[in-house]
Amino acid sequence: MAYAVKLTQDPDTPRNWKHALNDPDWAESMKKEKDALKKKDTYTLTPRKPEMAVLKGLWRCRIKNTSQESIYKSLWVVDGSRQMSDHTAEQKWAPVAEAVTIRTMAALAATRGWSIRQGDFPTAYLNAEVETPTYVEQPHGLEEGESGIDMVWSLTKALYSMVQS
Repeated sequence: MAYAVKLTQDPDTPRNWKHALNDPDWAESMKKEKDALKKKDTYTLTPRKPEMAVLKGLWRCRIKNTSQESIYKSLWVVDGSRQMSDHTAEQKWAPVAEAVTIRTMAALAATRGWSIRQGDFPTAYLNAEVETPTYVEQPHGLEEGESGIDMVWSLTKALYSMVQS
């Protein structure tokens, strides 16, 4: 017996980057992401060469709903499934607090009358330096460089979904 599954998508989330750029909210979100990457010196522009293994990039868009507003979040990510693993990429980890640490800090705050605040660092993940030459496509729809010259990003810092990050 065969079953058919219909996958639904949030109607407010764009189907692809072209649709996203036609919506002012998504276009602004994508531009903010690219500007943040540029400000953090995540990449340098370089002409594509035949010997370069250029990774595919993808826009990931979602709406983050809070009690006050809807925030349009766009991320330029690397298609990690196409990266070659090496000895430096076998272990994946990110610097995050473990649950026991959070519970301990909450208990200390409660017993000592401290206030606790939560913060959001939109590009916190992008601090890892890239040690091996890594090239990725420019964000679709927001390419830069001279006309007629195929430019790619030479990464200096990790992007989301990188095996090496």
